[in-house]
Amino acid sequence: MALRQRCPHSRLLVVSGDDDPKLADLSRSAGADGYLHKQASPETFAHAVATLRAGQRWFAECPPADGTALRRELPLRPHELGLTERQGQILGMLLRGQPNKRIARDLHISEQTVKEHVTNILARLGASSRLEVIARMGGRRIES
Repeated sequence: MALRQRCPHSRLLVVSGDDDPKLADLSRSAGADGYLHKQASPETFAHAVATLRAGQRWFAECPPADGTALRRELPLRPHELGLTERQGQILGMLLRGQPNKRIARDLHISEQTVKEHVTNILARLGASSRLEVIARMGGRRIES
């Protein structure tokens, strides 16, 4: 982490609006001293800062205050999922609920080609259906 190298004695707390539990792990592996969800209460924020100032780390999970799951807006690139760019395009359209026929029309390819791509996407993601992929992706979006 470049900031850690420039400021080796500073304590780093990552604050994010995304509720993906992987972000806390990514923050930790990148050298942060703590991770906090921006929906955390002011008291929790104060406790996290005090913990870091005391030389300890803070990676406690903090669900949204109202108990609802937040959308995961962190964009993914196709290669991060082991997909080709075309498969990423199709996955993005699939996540928006578009049927094969519309995907084929919009991408100027045959419906059979879309079906083959969808089959490969499902296999790569370890899913058995489009609905399972949509559920697993939890509102994420694919960027090309």
